[in-house]
Amino acid sequence: MKELDPSKLFDLFDKEEEVSQDPQQRTLIGNKNPFILMGMVVRGVENFYILQEIHSNKNNKEDLSKEEKRKVIKYSYYKSLFKYIQRINQDSMLDLEQCLIHDLEIITLALSDILSLFESYEEYEKCSIIKSLQDNLQEVSYLINIEE
Repeated sequence: MKELDPSKLFDLFDKEEEVSQDPQQRTLIGNKNPFILMGMVVRGVENFYILQEIHSNKNNKEDLSKEEKRKVIKYSYYKSLFKYIQRINQDSMLDLEQCLIHDLEIITLALSDILSLFESYEEYEKCSIIKSLQDNLQEVSYLINIEE
C-alpha cells in the first residue's frame, strides 16, 4: 500500500468551499451552517478511525516510524477538523440547538478525542474552544430537556 503523506493528505480541507449564489442553497451548504459543521467534525473523527483501521490491517508491521507518521496524520486531520469547530457560533443558542440534532453522546466522544489530542500537543487555546463548545452544548441540551 502506498505510504500516506500527511502534508498532502488533507489539502482539500484547506480549500474554501464553493458557495452557491442561490440564497436558499447558501444556508444549506454554506460554511456557517452549524448542523453541517458539527456533522463534519463527528463524521471526520469516525472516518479517521475507519481509515486508520483499514491502513493498519493492510500493513501489519508496526514500527515506531509508522506510529509517528500516524500521530502526525492524526494531528493534521484533527487540525483541519478544528477549523469547522471554530466556525460554530457558540454565542447563538439556535446554532447550538442545530448542532444537537446530532446525538450529544457522539458529539461529546468526537470532541473529547480531538481535545485529548490537542492537550497532548499543549495547544491550550484550541482546547479552550473545544471545552467551551462541549460545555455550551451540554447546557443547551439540559435546557431543551427541561422545556420538554
